Amino acid sequence: MPDGVFPGTILTAGLARGSGRIIRIRGEAALEIEPYERFSTKDRAAVASAGRDGCVSLLAKMPVTCASRASRDPRRTPGFGYDAEVPAADLDKLDCEILKRLQDDSRTIAESIGADVGLSAAAVQRRIKRLRQTGVISREVAVIEPRAVGVDMTFIVMVEMERERIEVLDEFRKQVLADSAVQQCYYVTGSADFVLVVHCRNMGEFEAFTRRMFFDNGEVRHFTTSVAMDRVKVSLAVPLNGG
Repeated sequence: MPDGVFPGTILTAGLARGSGRIIRIRGEAALEIEPYERFSTKDRAAVASAGRDGCVSLLAKMPVTCASRASRDPRRTPGFGYDAEVPAADLDKLDCEILKRLQDDSRTIAESIGADVGLSAAAVQRRIKRLRQTGVISREVAVIEPRAVGVDMTFIVMVEMERERIEVLDEFRKQVLADSAVQQCYYVTGSADFVLVVHCRNMGEFEAFTRRMFFDNGEVRHFTTSVAMDRVKVSLAVPLNGG
């Protein structure tokens, strides 16, 4: 690998190398450039001698083959966690105080919240209604203790897909959404494509899950599993005003 192409995930000059391709980072977007092996002798020599800043200009002139993972926004995929982009809400201190209490217990009545934050019950109710309408409060659900219903095992699974095409990723997302054993799924950067949090009653149930989710899916290249020994902290609470 020539000195002008620097290894690493993201470099200060805007270059990265990953998955056998040279990647140019521009703002929040990333574009996969032709694999280095396909560079002409002239281009290789130019990259080797250009230096870090010169490589940015050089790569900008090279052909783009496809969008990389970093340039895709999973929020734009309907049904996969987000149906649309959600703009940051304009929250004041009172909104945050109300949200903190609702995150702790969504059954907390407006009168109790109002007494804590210095508002009338009616004012609290109006704010909660606005927070629901604007999507700040997305769901209000019951949190079930898994062991109380016989679901004793938690697995963290890293999944690497065979090909990173949009249709392949979307099909796997649909499969994840349809499987009740998957509690959480994240589309991530790094060597894996997805991280799953899976709940099963026992190892036999997890083995059946791996068969239908991974072994029967020809697009899954590799997966690794860690078994949770202790649930030290489980929460979907969002830090507000610095926590």
